[in-house]
Parts: sequence; C-alpha cells; structure tokens
Amino acid sequence: MKNKTVLIGLLVLAVWAFGPSLPGAELIRVSGDGLTLSERWVRAEKMAGETGTQRCYVGYSITRMMDEGRSCIIHGHLDDSASALTVAELLGDAVQKSKQLKPAGLARQVLNDKKVRPKSERKAQDMALLFVMERVNKDYQVRNVVTASFNARIHLESIPVYWLNRATNGESLDWLEQLFDENSKNSVLKELVAAIGLHDETNRVLPLLEKALAKKHPDDVREAAVFWLGEQESEGSVERLKRLWREEKDEDILEAVICALGRLELPSALENLIFIAKKETRPKLRRNAIFWLSQKAAAKACRALEEIATATDEKADIREHAVFALSQHEMGVDALIRLVHGNSSVRVRKKAIFWLGQCEDVRALDTILDILEK
Repeated sequence: MKNKTVLIGLLVLAVWAFGPSLPGAELIRVSGDGLTLSERWVRAEKMAGETGTQRCYVGYSITRMMDEGRSCIIHGHLDDSASALTVAELLGDAVQKSKQLKPAGLARQVLNDKKVRPKSERKAQDMALLFVMERVNKDYQVRNVVTASFNARIHLESIPVYWLNRATNGESLDWLEQLFDENSKNSVLKELVAAIGLHDETNRVLPLLEKALAKKHPDDVREAAVFWLGEQESEGSVERLKRLWREEKDEDILEAVICALGRLELPSALENLIFIAKKETRPKLRRNAIFWLSQKAAAKACRALEEIATATDEKADIREHAVFALSQHEMGVDALIRLVHGNSSVRVRKKAIFWLGQCEDVRALDTILDILEK
C-alpha cells in the first residue's frame, strides 16, 4: 500500500512538472520566481540545449482586453478535431466547457468585430505567445509565432513546450522589441509585429509599430504594422496613419492605411477617411475609401457617400461606387430613395433602383412600386 501511495505521488509530481498527458506537445514548466522574462527565456534555451532538443516552443502569457468567451488566433492553425488542445488544457488549467468555443476565424475577423460588441462585455483575458524555436549550431532561432487566447483550440507540433508563466505587458514588449531587432533578416518579423500589436499598452505599442514601418523592412511586415495601427484606438495611431498617407508611395501600403482608418472608431479617423474618399485622385484607393465609409456606423459617413453620389463633377464610376456603398450602409436606404427621385444622372438613378431592389426594407419596396405605377 505504501509503495502504491509513493507511485501515485510520483505520477502527480510528473504531471505537474511536465504537463498533462495530452496529445500534441510535452509541457515543461520553467521555474524562475524573481527572474525577468528574458532571464527565464535564457534558462529555457539552456534546458532545451542540455537535452539536445532541436525544435521546441518557448511560451508565456500576457493579459489583454477581449470579448468574453471569444477565441482568437493571431497566427497559427485552428483545429476543431477532438485531439486538438486549448492552451488552457495544455497548461492543465480548468476552463468551463461552455467557454471553449469553436474558433470562428482568424484574428482579423475576431478583432474587427470588436465595434459590434459593447465595451462592457470586454474583460481581461489571458493570451498565450508560443515561439517555435529551432537550434542552429549552438543557438536557438525563432522560426514562427503562435498567439492564441486560452480557450482557442490550436494545432501544435509534437515538440516540447517550455512554459515561462506570466509576463507583464511591459516586459513582454521589451522582449519582443529585442527579438524584432535580432531577427531583422528573418522571415518571422511579420509574426513578431502581430505579437506586438495585440498588447494593450498603446503608448508602448505605437513606437514599436512605427519602427516596423521603416522602408528597410519587407512590404508584408510594413503592412502588418499598418494593420495593427488600426487596432490601437488612439489619436497617436491616427496621426501616424495620416503621416504615412502623406509620405508613402506604395499603393499596397496606402490601401492598408485606408483599411486601418476604416476600422478605427475615432472621429478623426472618419474625417481622414472622408477626405480620402472625396479628394484622392487614384481611383483604386478612392474606391477603397468609399467602401470603408459604407462600413462606418455613422450618419456623417452616409452623408459623405450621398454627396459623392450626387456630385455632378464626379466621374460616373465613382458616383456609382458610392451608390453601391450606400446600399451597404445601415442608414443608406433613405439616401438611395432620394437618389431615385432627385438625381440628374440616369445611370445613378438606375443603380439606386437596382440596389433598392436588393433591400428588404419596406421603404425600398414602396419606392419601387411607386416607380412602376407611374
């Protein structure tokens, strides 16, 4: 009996030390009370090196504001299979099954949805940052970054996970900046930018995103930095996007700027978006700005679209694009009806009638019936 008790005790100790016996990855907790994040990281690499590990994860968690119960994958593989782990299961933490939702999509879909949900439903939640490390000669290099909320089911490689426990946002950003600088020629920069952007400390995040905007970096890295500027609800973010709009020549980057302005909820972001939609001379960029106005739940955006649609000095295709945008705006039905009854352009009126025909609003149906009866 005594031997059995000792055996059970050893098994419990093994589970605590190496993590739950679940498929996908072996968990190794890196102790280090009083050590900084970077010191714990060095300890993890040393432990991996001593065991001859060629490839592993090194991970830690931060806290950020998120919609309660939502899964979020910044970079990594979603996995709905029975064998897939949530981060909480990997760590052996108890999570209510009701909160283990199947992930609805990638981070952009989840984070873009934040404007639909009241801020009162957002709460502090744990996010895991898992870095795929590969040994090159005697050193370990970052090969990938998986970032997920604790209730997201993700696919992990069957390699050890060295877990560093929790980090403050400040020390996490310090470490990510160091990794970004050390990996300036590495293909992982885009993923590091995403990891930086998901932190809540805007005053720290913005300068790091600005660093990633430098023209020496690849376009995909710069576009990722612009995307994450669109997730920082601050005037500092708008100012950086305005400056980038004035100075940048690459149209792909400028399209990303428009997208970022379109996702920000600040009045100043809307003002800049309206300016681009009305004044920009490059058709592709202008149409992009007009589209994003259709996504803004604001009467001012709807009025701007109607003004573009009714401007007689505008090109026909731009006016028609504005009509389409009005059909996508939640306040656009009244504007479309006014276009049908009062616009001087036959093409614009026809487009307005067509898009009214796609609406389920009773006012749209009444307008079309009035036209048919005349």
